[in-house]
Amino acid sequence: RFWANARQKQEIIPLKWAHVLFWGGLKGAVSMALVLSLPPSLESRELLTVMAFGYVLFSLVIQGLTVKPVLKWIGLTGRTKARHNYERLVAHTAIEQGKIDAIDRMEANHLITHSFAGHLKHILRERIEEDQKKMTDMVREEPSLVSSNMRRINNEMGSSAKQALRRLGQQGTISEEIMEEFINKVDQQVLYIMESGENIRAELKDNPDLLLQDRIDLGLEE
Repeated sequence: RFWANARQKQEIIPLKWAHVLFWGGLKGAVSMALVLSLPPSLESRELLTVMAFGYVLFSLVIQGLTVKPVLKWIGLTGRTKARHNYERLVAHTAIEQGKIDAIDRMEANHLITHSFAGHLKHILRERIEEDQKKMTDMVREEPSLVSSNMRRINNEMGSSAKQALRRLGQQGTISEEIMEEFINKVDQQVLYIMESGENIRAELKDNPDLLLQDRIDLGLEE
């Protein structure tokens, strides 16, 4: 059904996903239901039952136990050393930004002087800028870091957008027809960016200076 819907909408299924769909296509329940529906008078019923049980066992044991290594092998899961270091920089940047936010609150409540707050924030912003430069250099060497982050950010934006649309629909601000129309549009945008991840990674590999631009075209325009 997934393949049929994708074909009708002329959507391109990434090759890596196709491998997962093929290897993870566990159809044991269907096989069991079919073989158990055979009439007892059928001469080959016992043989077909044994074959069906064997197929189910293969699906559950072989495919079930190997799907994780397959996902890791084709690069859909697993964390590389570059990813680990990149996440550490992201965490460190978040910590420094949290300190700046805390200083802003204390400054607003007159708990520290403006000059002292400015001095502390200057130091913290220098650290953040240094981390940002390191992250940019890492993405130049490993463009997949930014494509995976874009997918994560895109999914979160899509989820937030659909929640806002449903909230407007529940409040009666927009009709159900408009709500469904724009939810479908958000889903299409999410799918577009997921499919564009490989293209963006290739563009960054060929032209790392794209990272210095103010924006990357994600196809979100009307």
